[in-house]
Amino acid sequence: MKQLIATIAVLFTFQAFAISLPGWNRPVESAKMDVQMASGLFSEVHRVEVVLTKLDGQMKPSQIKLNLNGVFKQYQIIEDTLNIDGARVISAVNPAHLTAEGPLPETTYITIVDYRSHLAQPELLWEVRVETVTANDAIIGELVLQGSPEPVFTIQIEQIL
Repeated sequence: MKQLIATIAVLFTFQAFAISLPGWNRPVESAKMDVQMASGLFSEVHRVEVVLTKLDGQMKPSQIKLNLNGVFKQYQIIEDTLNIDGARVISAVNPAHLTAEGPLPETTYITIVDYRSHLAQPELLWEVRVETVTANDAIIGELVLQGSPEPVFTIQIEQIL
C-alpha cells in the first residue's frame, strides 16, 4: 500500500511538471502593461512587461523584473503589504541601492498596486509606478502603467527569460 501511494505521488509530480530548485527566482505572474504616462528617461518607452518572481520555497515575492522595450532589469522587493483599502502594495528598488554605502547618482523605485482583492476597481488589476530619482531626490523619469497579470507556469520559463 505504501508503495502504491509513493508511486502515485511520483506520477502526479511528473504530470504537474513540478520542479523545486532552491535559490531559483521562479516567475509567478506576468503582465503586458499599457503605458498611461511616460516622462524623462522613460519618454521613449512603448512596450512594457512586468514579471513578479519568488524564490522557490518562499511565500512572498522576491523580485520584480521590468522589461522596457525588450531590455529586462531586476529590482529587489523591499515591502509587500496591504493598504487601508485592502489593495496589495509591492515596493521594489534597484539592488545596488540596498548595498551602496553612500547615495547613488540615480535610483529607480517601483510600486505595484494589486487591486485583485479590492472590490471597488475590479477591471483594473495592476497599477505600476516606476520612478527614477537623483541623489538630490529630483525625478528624472516617471512611468505609470496598467495591466492584467496572468500566472506564469514553469514550462513557460524560456519565453520569459
